[in-house]
Amino acid sequence: MEEISEQNIHINEEKPKDKGLKWSPAAIVLAIILIMTLGIAVYFSLNKNRNNNKDAIANNALNPQEQLNNALKAAEAQPTVANLINLGLAYFNNGKFLECIAVNMQVVQADSNNSIALNNICAAYNNLYRFEEAKFFCKKALEKDSANQLAKNNLAYAEDQIQRIIALQQKTDQQMTKEDYVQLGIYHYKRREFARAADIFQRGINKFPQDVLLLNNLCASFCELKQWDKALPYCEEAVSLQPDYALARNNLQWARDGKAGKYN
Repeated sequence: MEEISEQNIHINEEKPKDKGLKWSPAAIVLAIILIMTLGIAVYFSLNKNRNNNKDAIANNALNPQEQLNNALKAAEAQPTVANLINLGLAYFNNGKFLECIAVNMQVVQADSNNSIALNNICAAYNNLYRFEEAKFFCKKALEKDSANQLAKNNLAYAEDQIQRIIALQQKTDQQMTKEDYVQLGIYHYKRREFARAADIFQRGINKFPQDVLLLNNLCASFCELKQWDKALPYCEEAVSLQPDYALARNNLQWARDGKAGKYN
């Protein structure tokens, strides 16, 4: 089974209730994509590459997979900096953040002063919950271009998330709320640290034994570890408590299929 994705979500996340006006991660990702797209258009304009600019505008009408297919063809035919940055954006829009990082690293190797590529690496790391790495590359982007507002925004987001996780990690179980366990577990899950995620969700269940969100998330973590016998009872319990919980039902089937050897 694949890691969490918009098309195949295995785990639930509840957003922390922050005071004051703050952007949600989803809103930030949308803003990143919009501003990155505008940044690429500006890049094309500055290089006076009208044909590439027309292609970029045409791609905006395509779905993400079609954009990726076109970007791959363009980069293979002409691996220019502009085409590689466009390919990195297409990977980003398809949720392929590791591929986005790899392509933008090629740009940085060819042009170490490319603030756009460095910022795009930062944005991809933010989406992988690798906030320390994101912070590093956003600082690099700002070293090359101190006026890069998008890099400033991404850096602020990474630093905010780092502090949020530190605060959660410093809490005792007595201080932790259900939402705290969910958020900390999600952090490790999205970093593919499934054993640590399972430990967090288990601690949450010890305190909130009939919470279907925590039960489902622990099931998903064990499924990622291919520990099917451990996963099954938690999804069974979640479905028993909430029969219409589609996500838990899907994960229950995942665990059953895994135990039957489907993913060996």
